[in-house]
Amino acid sequence: MTRRERLERKQEKREEWADKAQTRAEGHFDAAHRATDGIPLGQPILVGHHSEGHHRRALEKADRHGSAGVAEMDKAQHHASKAAGLEHQLDRSVFTDDPDAAEALEGRIAEREAECARVKELNAAIRREQKTGLTEGWLQRVGATEEEARAILRNVEFDWRHEPTFPSYHLTNLRARVRADRERLAQVQARQARQARTEAAGG
Repeated sequence: MTRRERLERKQEKREEWADKAQTRAEGHFDAAHRATDGIPLGQPILVGHHSEGHHRRALEKADRHGSAGVAEMDKAQHHASKAAGLEHQLDRSVFTDDPDAAEALEGRIAEREAECARVKELNAAIRREQKTGLTEGWLQRVGATEEEARAILRNVEFDWRHEPTFPSYHLTNLRARVRADRERLAQVQARQARQARTEAAGG
C-alpha cells in the first residue's frame, strides 16, 4: 500500500468517525428535548407537588443528554478537522511512491521557477515606479493581477520594511523549495530506474 493510499484510508476513517459522532450528538439532543416535552418552558419545580420528582428527573436527563451531545459534537468537529487536514495534505503533496511523482515534481518545479521570475519582474517594475513617487495607478502600471496587487499591499501593511516590493526572503524560500523538489525528483528518478532494472531482470 502506498503512502497516499494509507492517508486516504485515514481520511475516510476520520470522516466516518465524524459522521458517527454527529449522529450520536443529534440522538442525545433529541433525547434531551424529549425529556422535557411535557414540561412548559420556564416552569419552575413545584416543591411538594406530586410532579416534583418527575420534573427533577426530566431536568437531570435533559442535562445528561445535552452534555453528552455537546461532547459528541466536539468529537465530530475534531475528526472533521483532521479529515480536512489530511485532504489538504493529499491535495498539495507529492509522495515518492506516487505513480506520477516525477511528472508532478517537474510540474511543481516549473510553477515555482515561473513564480520566482514573476516576483523578480514585479519587483523591478515596482522599483521603477518608486522612482516616480508611486503616483496614482502605479499598481496597474506594474501589471499586477488582482491577487498580486493584494499581496503587494499586504507587503506594505505587514512586512517589517513596509515596502511594496516582495522581500528577498520570499525569493529565497521559493528557490529553496525548488532545490528540495529537484533533489526529490532525482531520488524518484533513481528509484524508478532501479525498479525498471529489477523488472527487466525478472524481479
